Amino acid sequence: MYKQVIEMAQDIADQINIMRLREEGQLAEATALEKLRLERIRVHQQQQFQAETLARQRAMQEQLTALREEVAYLQSVAQAAVNAANAARAAAQSHH
Repeated sequence: MYKQVIEMAQDIADQINIMRLREEGQLAEATALEKLRLERIRVHQQQQFQAETLARQRAMQEQLTALREEVAYLQSVAQAAVNAANAARAAAQSHH
């Protein structure tokens, strides 16, 4: 939050300085500052996108881990059921 406020303040200051430079006829300086401002915005957007992508990847990894754990648990439950069925079948056959 604090970083966003600073970035917004910097952007506003840049815009004001760009307008002032243009009014003073310093077009090359105004253009250079505008390019710098746009580059800052681009970098910020890229960093935001990377952070969001990383967060999505982490969430997907957590979901995948949870699914793997669930599959392992279900496999063990299924194996226990097979073992119980085999034991019941063996017990039933031994009584005949």
